[in-house]
Amino acid sequence: MNEANAGGAGLPRQVKLFGVVSLLNDFASEMVYPLLPAFVTGVLGGGAVALGALDGAADAAAAFVKLIAGRLADRASRRGPMIVGGYFLAAAMRPVIAMTAAAWQVIALRVVDRLGKGLRTPPRDALIADVTPAPLVGRAFGLQRGLDHVGYASNPEFLAEGRAVEDFMHPDRIVVGAFESDDGDAVAALYDGIDAPVV
Repeated sequence: MNEANAGGAGLPRQVKLFGVVSLLNDFASEMVYPLLPAFVTGVLGGGAVALGALDGAADAAAAFVKLIAGRLADRASRRGPMIVGGYFLAAAMRPVIAMTAAAWQVIALRVVDRLGKGLRTPPRDALIADVTPAPLVGRAFGLQRGLDHVGYASNPEFLAEGRAVEDFMHPDRIVVGAFESDDGDAVAALYDGIDAPVV
């Protein structure tokens, strides 16, 4: 292995590009999606079922599409359009969420966003594996995943985690989800000593 490869400079341009795109995409995603539970419950009036469906349906859709996209990605000619289409779906859905008027609309848009993730991930990974020399494959995927997680770690909610204890002790509201009102009242009673509205 030559010195350039040993230092990481030998990684193909596509690998670096996908790393930067993943970083920016995840950063944009983490600016919007941590706000969705409060938006669905506080603004749109959704309940516990809506919150469960928000991530459950989205993750199930992404997993299902990955199965199909993986098979399609075996043909190199399909990879580019699938990757571009997947990132486009995610980018297009985020601003539309602000115009929703019901919880089911947010859930549907979140599902479409995750369909984009399911569509782009297998062909992107296949392309990275194809263009990277065998001795650098681990480094290539490490860079891509690392930059993806930097995008997550640089979002405002993550950076605010240092205030987690303060927020726990002095919350601005407490959200309780229950199927039966009696159950919700019983859980809400646990928070009687805390000066915060229970919703």
